[in-house]
Amino acid sequence: MSAHPEISLRLAETATVDAHDGPGLYHANVGRNGDPASKADAFERMTVAGRPDVAMFKFCYVDVNPETDPAALFADYRERIARLREIAPNVVVVHLTMPLTTVEPGGWRLWLKRLRDGSTRRDLNAIRNRYNALLRHEYVGREPVFDIAEIESTLPDGSRSAFVTRGDAIYTLYEGFTNDGGHLNELGQRMVAESFLAFLANLASPSAEM
Repeated sequence: MSAHPEISLRLAETATVDAHDGPGLYHANVGRNGDPASKADAFERMTVAGRPDVAMFKFCYVDVNPETDPAALFADYRERIARLREIAPNVVVVHLTMPLTTVEPGGWRLWLKRLRDGSTRRDLNAIRNRYNALLRHEYVGREPVFDIAEIESTLPDGSRSAFVTRGDAIYTLYEGFTNDGGHLNELGQRMVAESFLAFLANLASPSAEM
């Protein structure tokens, strides 16, 4: 937006939304990193209280640990969304996939790390991929989905950053989009931001998805 002042979108960081504040993108940190339930709780409270036109929240890659059950995490998310629809049926909920990280190279060092630490970044990304697959299966084609993980794993040439385990492709954060393996650098931020703006512009279409 700083590079394109013709984009007219009000941004406001706030934990509350009031209809009298007018149209805009209202955002806030919710819950605590490493505690996905606290984020879902806060999202529910804010959405019920504010009744925005559109609501969405995302988990962080740090919300996954070696003990995370992706099926249970998604089942809880799906149940909360269903309950939210009963309370606030006019709110459009956008579903977001979970961000990814880069992973370690393969080989004996990977197995040594797994023996020493119990898990690797590859293992954690596999859990994130399973959660994302469940979310896509449930909502893509039916409700709006903004696929952060797909954007993060797609190289500028259109190929995907991934490794294969048991015949399945496990997508990972493209190394060119990050400086620390997890957070997006300037290029990565721009790619996601541009896709997000395009998504918002097309959200009025029932088939809007990324």
